[in-house]
Amino acid sequence: MVVFMLLARIDVASADEAIVPKSDVQFGGQCTEGLAEGKHVMTKCATQWTDKDGKVCCFSGEDAKKSFLENPNDKTGRELKLEFVDTHQPVRQLDDDGHYFACTDFRVVGTKDQIYDIDF
Repeated sequence: MVVFMLLARIDVASADEAIVPKSDVQFGGQCTEGLAEGKHVMTKCATQWTDKDGKVCCFSGEDAKKSFLENPNDKTGRELKLEFVDTHQPVRQLDDDGHYFACTDFRVVGTKDQIYDIDF
């Protein structure tokens, strides 16, 4: 009798870290904070944030997520709370190495007309 064994590596996420397919996330699963800093950091999207429209952004960890969502203004030293509004389509892939260009809109929390157009 011949017995075959199949060994596979399975990544398991905890209940609060549901893995989202890369096709369903922004920027191909790269860390959103990393992109904002001009860096390309691929993630497994275990740390994520979903905007009010259901768009999922991935982060390399909780610190990157917090930094992205609560980044203080360099000139005033005060926190500028922004909420994600939209990503202009199409998001352009610049090359085959996973470099993207995205134009996004963020709004100052609690306002309707204070919009920041942020490209990264």
